[in-house]
Amino acid sequence: MNRRNKKKIDGEKIFSIVASLAIIAALVVGVVSIVKSTTSSKKPNYIDLNVAEDGTNKVDPTTIDRQAQRETEKPTKKQEKPTERPTKPAQEQRTEGVTEPETDGVPAGVDQNPTAAEVNAPVLNFGENSNLLWPVEGDIVIGYNMDNTIYFPTLDLYKCSPSIVISAEVGTPVLSAAPGIVEDIYVDSVTGTTMVVSIGDGYKIVYGQLGNLSVGISDTVAAGTELGRIAEPTKYFAVEGSNLYFGLTKEGTPVDPMLHLTEKE
Repeated sequence: MNRRNKKKIDGEKIFSIVASLAIIAALVVGVVSIVKSTTSSKKPNYIDLNVAEDGTNKVDPTTIDRQAQRETEKPTKKQEKPTERPTKPAQEQRTEGVTEPETDGVPAGVDQNPTAAEVNAPVLNFGENSNLLWPVEGDIVIGYNMDNTIYFPTLDLYKCSPSIVISAEVGTPVLSAAPGIVEDIYVDSVTGTTMVVSIGDGYKIVYGQLGNLSVGISDTVAAGTELGRIAEPTKYFAVEGSNLYFGLTKEGTPVDPMLHLTEKE
């Protein structure tokens, strides 16, 4: 091999070595760039406002105030109130076990200052042997009978009768047959204007076919007091004519008034 050919081969080797080194250098530079980019990507992409310019942590004053407030609001053992037991109202405590004394023999709770009406209220007594005054003078056109039926002319039928019907002219005064208190006044289709008088011990008198009343509900009447006048009869007593419907009951049960009416003079 001549000298010229040898120099040519050495030049090609040197060129190959230089090219290889350049490729290796390029690879190294690429790897370094990749490592740097990866490291920079791990850094946070936000600004921490709590970090001062010199790198130290800053403290938010509002955080200090809220923390101090929470510390002061924490209950201590001295501040905790003991559990209170429920107690009775003061009025119950004062009255519990205390009995009100009687005053002059009158039990506690009884009104010791009654009204004038209560003082003057009559004591009503009526029994099996008590008598009744005739409320009007007249004949009995329909008698009492709760055991058998009797004839009613206007109705033209037979039925039981819980009262008596006394014939009387329109305008005739109707007198109270016994002392009592007017309990009720109402209008009935059969008996017209009707008055109920309580005479004591569960007994009551019913006066029907009334008009021109002289007393009202809750009035106290004595025996012989005028209650009203005889009115025109209702259509249920058209044939019988004007009359007084007169009934007696005890605890709501009809009683024969003839057992208590005094004999006519």
